[in-house]
Amino acid sequence: MTTQESRNHHFVPQFLLRPWCNKGLLHGYWWDTRQDKLACKKNGPKSFCWHRDLLRLRTRNVQRDAIETNIFQDIDTRGAKARNRLMESGPSGLSEDERCDFVRLLLSLEARRPVNVRKIREGRQFLVDSIDNNPGMRAIMAAEGLVETPSEYYERETGIFLEDDALTIIQSLVDNPKVGGKLINAHWLIIQLGRFDGSLVLSDRPLINSSVVCSFGV
Repeated sequence: MTTQESRNHHFVPQFLLRPWCNKGLLHGYWWDTRQDKLACKKNGPKSFCWHRDLLRLRTRNVQRDAIETNIFQDIDTRGAKARNRLMESGPSGLSEDERCDFVRLLLSLEARRPVNVRKIREGRQFLVDSIDNNPGMRAIMAAEGLVETPSEYYERETGIFLEDDALTIIQSLVDNPKVGGKLINAHWLIIQLGRFDGSLVLSDRPLINSSVVCSFGV
């Protein structure tokens, strides 16, 4: 029995959106350029911060939603538990593994931003150029009487798209030891905003410069 393929990929997990709901609904605002006015969408968290097939692989002989279901769902599950512990017990209440899980969640939010995923997918051209411009590869193709490019031959023979190869580097961005290590060992604290301290808005980009800005509804 085959499971249904996941196609709506959230780049901000729903568990981060739910605390901002009012009676189960989020209020999403944006500037409508066609009507030249502020627009608002009211719906549940499932309807926000997702793109269809954002992380979908093209290769047919693999699980095409593997990056979403095998990588990011696990990151989100572990990150949610670490987030809950952080809110309940503060930074000192987190174990070493929970700090790692929370940092991986933060890095994943940056890695799966649609604009960054698009840039990663465009890395296919770098792979194509590296293969097609290799003199040794061209010589082998010519000796075999093959008229297609080496990259075309590779994709046809292996059934693997180079775009998928480029996309798989996304996990290395999440598990970046240089950046992750600095965040794990940084000084963490929770600041509670009072009623009149202004408003805090959850965005799809929680990492700003060298500071970590985490917004959670409380």
